[in-house]
Amino acid sequence: MFTSFLDELGILVTKSLICYLQSDREKSEGLPVAPFMDRDKVSKPTAQIGFIKFVLIPLFELLNKVRIAVRTAFLELPLRASQSVYR
Repeated sequence: MFTSFLDELGILVTKSLICYLQSDREKSEGLPVAPFMDRDKVSKPTAQIGFIKFVLIPLFELLNKVRIAVRTAFLELPLRASQSVYR
């Protein structure tokens, strides 16, 4: 489990470096740079706040809705009913 965590961490670090390398190249070519990819403008706290606000919270709100829908549609209604038929 710890090894997979380290693998995931390595992937995240690599992706972060790739974003910075991309923005460095865009700057050198005079192209516009996305604010969240600009190593000179992004700060860890603002990046984390944005990630939590715009990615994690909506994701987990949606997952919770899906969980409730799956529970209702599959577990509570047909599966429990089927189970009672075969008892």
